[in-house]
Amino acid sequence: MLVVHIVSFFIFRAFVLYTLRILEFGCSVISFRYTILFYLGMSVFVAYVSYFIYRKRAQGFIMGFVILMMLLLGTEAFLRYGLKTKATYIERKGGKFYQSRYQQRQYIKTKNTYDINPWRFAHIPNTERWESSSEFSYLHTYNNEGIRDDSIPLIKDQNEVRVLCLGDSYTEGIGAPQDSTWAQLLEDKLNNAYKDKRFNCMNAGVAGSDPIDGYYLLEKLVKYQPDLVLLCMNNTEPSDISMRGGFDRYTDGELKYNYGPRWEPFFAFSYIVRHISMDVFHYTYELKTVEKMNKEMEKAYDTLEEAIHKLSTFAASNNAAFAVILIPTDEELLAGHTYMDSFIEHLAYTSNINIIYTPPCFDNLMLTNGLYNKKYYWDIDRHLNSNGYDVLAECIFNKLDMQTQ
Repeated sequence: MLVVHIVSFFIFRAFVLYTLRILEFGCSVISFRYTILFYLGMSVFVAYVSYFIYRKRAQGFIMGFVILMMLLLGTEAFLRYGLKTKATYIERKGGKFYQSRYQQRQYIKTKNTYDINPWRFAHIPNTERWESSSEFSYLHTYNNEGIRDDSIPLIKDQNEVRVLCLGDSYTEGIGAPQDSTWAQLLEDKLNNAYKDKRFNCMNAGVAGSDPIDGYYLLEKLVKYQPDLVLLCMNNTEPSDISMRGGFDRYTDGELKYNYGPRWEPFFAFSYIVRHISMDVFHYTYELKTVEKMNKEMEKAYDTLEEAIHKLSTFAASNNAAFAVILIPTDEELLAGHTYMDSFIEHLAYTSNINIIYTPPCFDNLMLTNGLYNKKYYWDIDRHLNSNGYDVLAECIFNKLDMQTQ
């Protein structure tokens, strides 16, 4: 009996400590380990409380409750590792932890703890990290500005042309080594084509960022005197903005994202909660109803347009040209359209912003006999691989080359 009490004490202690950790750092520290501890911890808690209140009369209730908790835990394991239908993107690609769409970039993991990220819209300067999934593992090295590139001198050579590449994980180059990001491959193509100039394409892509973060990063990096600023976008931009808010997220120099609903921790650790909330009450992965999400997406597109115009104006005020690049996902290529098509058409019609619309170029370079060739995207991760980034660089190069001529 003593052994049972000791084991119960350590189980409940671990459950409480993990819960306090979640309260401090948010849902992004939740893994299946907490799911196990939750059901075991609740079993221990209810068992001891019931015993102290009702003594031996509670034995039947305690046994029934523990059996119920174990059945629920078994259901959780089956839904998570068997069906897998409600896994988040990070979980599908092999991640062990739930990643909140609300607070995901406010904290950084250092060893076994989490700290507030003081760099906000870039990575920690002069560091390295391995970007790994079930399909690949590549080293990301960040320079003195916290971007995935070599250190760049402030003074520009006379014949040097600098291209600043802004964007999210597609620009940082998730799914490819350092020398195979589209920014690096574009630099190689430009230097091979124009021998009288030296092109330097600065990779300022930051995984998880959006154009609002990109605006503040441009303010930081404009000292490097870019001649051209390229903003690379995909269909995640509006939803990211709807989750995080607009320019008001930066208040007095501090980054303040919106908070998720109070029940997000339950959604994070319980696949049962996910199935009920999504299948019964029709919530999305953003933890909002479809109707509410559609309304907020309309506002998000307005904010996205505002961010693009601010980027364009700021680039022009610093003697830099500006262009927007749209990258399609593999699903969008198969469907023959992107979720951003209407927005891009609106932007082209209402402004003079240069737009590099890459889907037709992707079609020409990546489709074989009318069938999509899957060797350009990772199957699970869904990012481009080295071949795909080379196609993207070729599409951008062709557009820039046409404009240059």
